[in-house]
Amino acid sequence: MKHYIQSTLRTGMVCLLLAIVNQSVFAQSTAPQTEGHSVSGVVLSDSESLPLPGVNILLAGTTVGVATDGEGRFKFPTNLKVGDKLVVSSVSYVTQPYLVTGSENEDITVRLKDDAEIMGEIASNEAYRLKARRNLLSVLKRPR
Repeated sequence: MKHYIQSTLRTGMVCLLLAIVNQSVFAQSTAPQTEGHSVSGVVLSDSESLPLPGVNILLAGTTVGVATDGEGRFKFPTNLKVGDKLVVSSVSYVTQPYLVTGSENEDITVRLKDDAEIMGEIASNEAYRLKARRNLLSVLKRPR
């Protein structure tokens, strides 16, 4: 019994130590970057000036990015340098690049143009007809 208690206590101490080490490593990896500057803003539709939720904003050539919230606002997750290119894209809108300028904390407004094409009219000289008409009785009749 004494050996079991010592073993359990030792295992608990090791788990606690690993949790503390893991927490400190995680805290270091999410520390904010001091190099560059932050970019945030809003994405609007060009035609109606309404905020666009769910728009993707990616750093060109990487997988680092963010999506706009319900009010079309975003804050880029990493600090950027002058000359970095952001790619702003959404379904049914024209993808638009944005070049980061020299201002320290940029608050930008991006307007996306509609990419929808209106199709022409479709005309037909014939009415829709069923190819074969079935009699209700023939459908209900069971074969013998």
